[in-house]
Parts: sequence; C-alpha cells; structure tokens
Amino acid sequence: NDVEAAIDEFLQSAGISPAECTTTVAVTDEEGAARSGGLANAEPGDRVHVTIEHDFVVLSGSIIPGFQGTIPLRAACVFRHE
Repeated sequence: NDVEAAIDEFLQSAGISPAECTTTVAVTDEEGAARSGGLANAEPGDRVHVTIEHDFVVLSGSIIPGFQGTIPLRAACVFRHE
C-alpha cells in the first residue's frame, strides 16, 4: 500500500489522476518466481517490479498534422528488496 500511495502522490503532483492509470506491483524471488503475498512476504534479495500504464491523449493534433489520438505510455522499474 505504501508503494501505491507514493505512486499516486507522484502522479497527482504531475497533474495525472491515479484513477486514469494502471499500477502493478509484483514481487519475484532471486530466480524470478512470483512471491505469493507480495511485499508483505518479500525477503531480502527479492525483486520488486513496479509498472505504471497511462493512455496519453494528444492535444496538439491541429499543430502537428497526423499527430493525434491516444498514445499508450508505460514505465517500469525493478528494485531489490532489502
């Protein structure tokens, strides 16, 4: 919950509604197998995968011909759990 709250706070400070994004937090062990229970059961050395997806609506379609519509944006980070 702390990770998702930090992400939501960051998105809001950038003017993006967290409700418009999909946030995924997953934990894997050192071999890449999914750790059940997520961060609550994470052990030192596990990997925490955070992914955020957002559909960006282009507003400059009249300024740059052909550049319009929606662009899917995706960012991902992997952190080592200590």
